[in-house]
Amino acid sequence: MFSQDPSQFVGKRILATIIDYSLISGLTIFYISMAGHETDEAKYTVSGILALVPVLFWFLYFVVCENMLDGTIGHHIFKLKIVTEKGGKPNFFQTLTRRICDAIEITTCLGLIAYFIITRTDLSQRLGDILAKTIVVGVDSVYIDKN
Repeated sequence: MFSQDPSQFVGKRILATIIDYSLISGLTIFYISMAGHETDEAKYTVSGILALVPVLFWFLYFVVCENMLDGTIGHHIFKLKIVTEKGGKPNFFQTLTRRICDAIEITTCLGLIAYFIITRTDLSQRLGDILAKTIVVGVDSVYIDKN
């Protein structure tokens, strides 16, 4: 149990996600426009090993920052943190699990899947949180052991 109900942070989570994916999308578009080559349709594309750079951006921003810096820029702006179901710091694999699920929950359907799941779970967890056994709470929230 936590000192603050995780459901009170759903709106902040949505805004933090919008900020985070706007940043990573902007960085990716900038990279492709600078490193890519123009196609016949006046579009830019990258290929080969250079096509993996946006994946590296995503990994560094979401997985590494969230794990090492306790959150992304969006989380820090809205004073959110990710904790284990027991209130501890998630390990690297829990963070990676949460973020791999973004492909299903957030990037498809513009996050409607994540919203649907969050609003129907007791701890306001999305699929990534359920699989990783994590919860998003406010930075001032503390775990209270009922035992």
